[in-house]
Amino acid sequence: QALYEDLAAIKAGIPDLHAEIHSMIAAGDYVFTELTWAGTHTGDLFGIHATGNPIMHNGILVRRLADGKIVESWEIWDDFTLLNGLGLVSSWDEIVAGQTSGE
Repeated sequence: QALYEDLAAIKAGIPDLHAEIHSMIAAGDYVFTELTWAGTHTGDLFGIHATGNPIMHNGILVRRLADGKIVESWEIWDDFTLLNGLGLVSSWDEIVAGQTSGE
C-alpha cells in the first residue's frame, strides 16, 4: 500500500513520469533491476513546488520473491542527480569547479 501511495505522489509531481529498465537479472529467488525514472517536475513533489525542470532518478532494485510475491525489497537510488534536477543542489561538475548553488 505504501508503494502505491508513494507512486501516486510522484505521479502528481511528475505527470509525464516514465521508467526505462536498463537491465533485469533473476538469480534464484532474487530479481535485480537497473532503471531510470524520468519526467518533468510540473507539480508539487513531497512539498517541493514545481520547477518545470526535467528530472532523472537512477536506481537499482533488489526483490526477493516467494510463492510469486515480493517478500523482501531493497532499493538504491541516485538521489544526488534527482536533487540536482530539482535545483536543490549543484551539479557534480559545479561542485568540483568550486561553484555551489549557495554562491
